[in-house]
Amino acid sequence: MSKKLPFKVSARAARLIGRENVSNAEGAIIELVKNSYDADAKFCILYFDNKNSLHILDDGDGMNSNTIETHWMTIGTNNKETDIKTPSGRVRTGAKGIGRFALDRLGSKCHLETVPKEKADKSVGCRWDVNWQDFENEKLKTIGEVSAKLEEVPSLDLNQAVRKILWSHCPRIENTLQTILHGTAISIIELRDSWDKYSLNRLYRNLGTLIPAKEEKDFSILLISDEYPDDFGLIDAGICDDFDYKVSAKADSKQNISITITRNEQDLEKLNFDLFSREAMQRPPYDKETCSPSKPMRPFKVFA
Repeated sequence: MSKKLPFKVSARAARLIGRENVSNAEGAIIELVKNSYDADAKFCILYFDNKNSLHILDDGDGMNSNTIETHWMTIGTNNKETDIKTPSGRVRTGAKGIGRFALDRLGSKCHLETVPKEKADKSVGCRWDVNWQDFENEKLKTIGEVSAKLEEVPSLDLNQAVRKILWSHCPRIENTLQTILHGTAISIIELRDSWDKYSLNRLYRNLGTLIPAKEEKDFSILLISDEYPDDFGLIDAGICDDFDYKVSAKADSKQNISITITRNEQDLEKLNFDLFSREAMQRPPYDKETCSPSKPMRPFKVFA
């Protein structure tokens, strides 16, 4: 007589696998900021308070109870691989479904409040709580025996929850707080790492490179620390205007790719304009108009 046996994963093994994918605290925070970006948030606030907690707040699409149960609580989901773009057209940055393990890497406990965008007018949201120490309970053999607490809240004022967390910083970001009708507020409690000024400086710099620089900024990150109130703040990815050549590519529905090359290798303001009056400088590509960085080269088709 034969029978089919399901594989089982111990709670401790699942936790170790997650920690292997999120090897350090800085990487864990970046993974969570990526989640905010993938949720089409306009901003993400990172707030280190003086009570050994980290709060991550965004105004993204939020989650309903079904999303939490089928995606957030499911390890290694591939929804970001099959659905590579967000509703607003962003290319998703996360792919492994390990954001929840980033929470474990950062602290012992987690409290999450979220209001999905589709229910923002009614403020219908969810609260989610987990104690990661439960994974170390030797009496619980498999990961299926470890549980988190999920509660649907008929009237969840996310704006009030965020203000409660950031009460001492409200004047600094008052305009931002007024916009939070939907999104997610995560509180990571009993941090496992010491976030001194050196660590925060390193995080601040690396977050600046998380989102590729672009001319139209649509995602902002704000870093606040109670211990260093006069340091950090808005993280500016910056616009990359220090280039000799800039290449822009665009693909259409027929898989045709057009490329535009913008020249910027010369600073015309430092040149003597009499140079362009010479006969040899009257013809392209040496004339003043061709050398101007404000005029990109004509787009051309690469393949069809």
